[in-house]
Amino acid sequence: MRAFTPALGLEKLSSVLRRLMAMHSVEKEGGFKPEDASPEKAVAERPFPVLLICGTRDHTIPCRHAERIYKAARGPKELWVVRGAEHASALGRAPEEI
Repeated sequence: MRAFTPALGLEKLSSVLRRLMAMHSVEKEGGFKPEDASPEKAVAERPFPVLLICGTRDHTIPCRHAERIYKAARGPKELWVVRGAEHASALGRAPEEI
């Protein structure tokens, strides 16, 4: 268990504020609400090719998300599960696969 420190509390607050600002920017500049975007719906609506890569140690976007998108996809699809890879580290973990 991590001990609470004021610096840690400020880090978390700063992270939350950055996320809120990014979401507002996407809505303002992109003309859509991020919560309305759905990768699962997108791949289910059109039969385009999909390649999904996930790492078993990814705590940012766990493999279950890629698996749901994969199941929803109507077009040609591949799901690569890279054992031991964290977020965005599949190439470094298993370069022979790519």
